[in-house]
Amino acid sequence: MRLLVTLILLAAASTVAAQSPDALADKLKNGDARAALELAKLGEKAVPALIEVLRNGNSKARGHAAYALGEIGPAARAAADELARAITDNDPSVSHQAAAALGRLGTAGGTAAVRVLKTGNERAATLAARALAAMNGAVPDAVGPLVTALRRETKPQELTAFIDALGAQGTAAAEAVPTLLTLAKKENVPTVHIVVALGRIGPGAKDAVPYLTGVVQKRAPGPLTLHAVEALGRIGVRSPEVTVALLDLLREGIQPRLVVMEALSKAGGVSKEVSSVVGQAMRDKDPMIRLHAARLVGTVDPNDPTVVSVLVEGLSDRDATTRRFAAEILQTVHPRDEAVVEALQAATRDPEAMVRQAAAAALEKFKK
Repeated sequence: MRLLVTLILLAAASTVAAQSPDALADKLKNGDARAALELAKLGEKAVPALIEVLRNGNSKARGHAAYALGEIGPAARAAADELARAITDNDPSVSHQAAAALGRLGTAGGTAAVRVLKTGNERAATLAARALAAMNGAVPDAVGPLVTALRRETKPQELTAFIDALGAQGTAAAEAVPTLLTLAKKENVPTVHIVVALGRIGPGAKDAVPYLTGVVQKRAPGPLTLHAVEALGRIGVRSPEVTVALLDLLREGIQPRLVVMEALSKAGGVSKEVSSVVGQAMRDKDPMIRLHAARLVGTVDPNDPTVVSVLVEGLSDRDATTRRFAAEILQTVHPRDEAVVEALQAATRDPEAMVRQAAAAALEKFKK
């Protein structure tokens, strides 16, 4: 019996050793692709072993190692420099996997990606830009090199990488707006990507408002018009031209009204004319459309009976998100109606914490 127990323990110890990061890395180097998946499951503790494969393995093993690091995600940030070096590899199976993995590290891999951009290697720069776009967050010192690379790029299919990466920088990419607008005037360019990037840059892209308004007025086919409406809302610069363009869209009823009304409230400005057109939406079947309309009309006339009715109904809707939105509207729209205050007080006892918090904040505003 004692011998049997000893044999079982030795077998277990052997199995554990076989699954150690170094042992799995050796398997990966020897052609066992399944080892990459096992290494990814180990998470951060497998990163040193995967870095070693990325440095010294053959092309196939290096590609699998890069994939595993991407699966680990931000916890593999220590591999950022090695992944950046792998982006310049001549084997596409390595360079593309390395770029995808670097992007999945999040902004922790941003500095390494920017370093690749500055090398002047066009193919690697495109891959680095894709990594930056995937990080979905601002990376210090990324905008300048991205703009330089965008100006240098001539192939339409490659432009999207740099445009999307600039959009991912958000407000930090304001200096890129003139370059994006110049590019938008050319033929055979990814206009949708430019419009989306301008919207993501937000208030810093105020110089793009006339261009975006023109896109809306032209009623371009496909999703371009809708993206232009969303961009105008995100930028938030109000002008009569924007208001007219968005109101025309709302009257036509072709584009999603929710998106158009959101843009109107942020970039179109709220006037009596806007209230008149939007007022009809307060009778819509969709409670969220009714609430968006009530917010717009309530900005001009908070005591409008329909506004009051829609907001009170919203606070008791079956959907918690709708109830919270109604309470959030009442943080800025303050009808002089006791029914609203009573509905807010009831909402402070809502089963959902997010609704209770929004209602309490609205009541504080009413007191002030």
